[in-house]
Amino acid sequence: MIDVDLLPPDEVRHAAEMRRVRLWCGGILAVAVVGFSVAHGAVELAATVSGRRLARLEAELAGLRRPAAALGRLRQRRAALDGRLRTIATLEGRGGETARLLAALAAVTPERLWLSELSLLDGRLQASGFATDEQTIASFLVHLRAERPFRDVDLDEAARDDRTLSGVRRFVVSGQIGDAK
Repeated sequence: MIDVDLLPPDEVRHAAEMRRVRLWCGGILAVAVVGFSVAHGAVELAATVSGRRLARLEAELAGLRRPAAALGRLRQRRAALDGRLRTIATLEGRGGETARLLAALAAVTPERLWLSELSLLDGRLQASGFATDEQTIASFLVHLRAERPFRDVDLDEAARDDRTLSGVRRFVVSGQIGDAK
């Protein structure tokens, strides 16, 4: 077979150069596509390995959170117990004075009266609570004033507790404790 080129020589060189450029561009494009495909595969592989590693670390972290939470609860309980020990040491340091005051207070508290808050601090008594009626509160005050450690005990507040249907009375009493100075 005979190949006859009918193009002028200038155009032949130009056409040959264009073919070479197209071949180079196609080769470069093919290498770029293969490179991007390989890079994408490497990124996917790295993401899979990292995902597995992350899942393992999250499982390990979840396993560590349970003991850490238990440790936190133990520390809170220890702090509460330390506070109680300090309170007991303070009460023991007073030589039983607080125990005697509480025993005297318990002895004069009527059956239908409940103390909800009690403060024995710096020679002062403040007690608040609930009673079924005003007569019970009055009886409590009379008996409390008759006890030697309690002085100048007065009723600070008495009101009907609207949160209950039974008409329970809320009260607050305060006064001095200890010997007169």
